[in-house]
Parts: sequence; C-alpha cells; structure tokens
Amino acid sequence: MSILGNAAPLGSDLNLLFQIAIFLLVLTGFTFARRQEYEVHEKWMFSAIVLAAVSFFVWMAPSYARNFDLVISDFYAPGIIITNVHVILGIITGILSVYIVARMKLDLPKKFRVKRVKRLMRTTLAFWVLTFGFGTLFYVWYFVR
Repeated sequence: MSILGNAAPLGSDLNLLFQIAIFLLVLTGFTFARRQEYEVHEKWMFSAIVLAAVSFFVWMAPSYARNFDLVISDFYAPGIIITNVHVILGIITGILSVYIVARMKLDLPKKFRVKRVKRLMRTTLAFWVLTFGFGTLFYVWYFVR
C-alpha cells in the first residue's frame, strides 16, 4: 500500500519521505554554515547524519541484502546500476560524514587529520546531493515509471 499513490511498498514511501527530511536538514545545516553559525550548523548536520544512519540500518542495508541475489544476477540492468551507484555514493558519503564528526569531536592524531576540513565538508555535501539524487532516481525507476 503506497501513501504516495504508486507501486511502492509503504516502507519505501516512508523511507523516501524520511530521506527528503534528512536532505532538508543537510541543506539547512549548510545554510547555517554559510552564515558562520557553526554551533547551529553542527547540530543540524549531526542530526542528519544520525537519521541517515538509522535509515541505512533500518531500511536500506536490509533491503539490499534481501535482494543481493538479484543485484548479482542482473548486474548490468539499468535499475541495478542505479542501485549500485546509489550504494557506492552512500557508503562514501557515510564514511566522510563519520570522519568529519570524528575529526571535529575527537582528538585524532595529526596523521589522521585532514587540514582543509572545509573543503572536505563541501565535498561531502556534493556526495550527499549525488546520493540523494540517485536514491530519488532509484525510487522513480522502481516505483513510479
């Protein structure tokens, strides 16, 4: 039963709505950073990272694992390519996000610290936008078209 009026299961609709909310958190956090309101920026971005992790572990990773045989058997199908690009971008985005939090909150040894953290944050934002885009494309490919 789709709440968005298409072929999507309820969980997929809820995850899409959840991802839109997370993406709005990210964009709002970015806005605060541009205004140099870094404490507020940090809270919005940390919330987005935590919610994205919840979404990953509750919806996305279990779904990918359940359908892994299909991912392997139809590896070159357009929908699977969209899925795998989304997965790869999401993993990169997640790792970068967690690193940034660790970099800002923990006393990492110097050899593990990126010096240009602002550049890394902007790169992570770009990856987040791409991940969101491919996630939306995934939803449209499988449930709307």
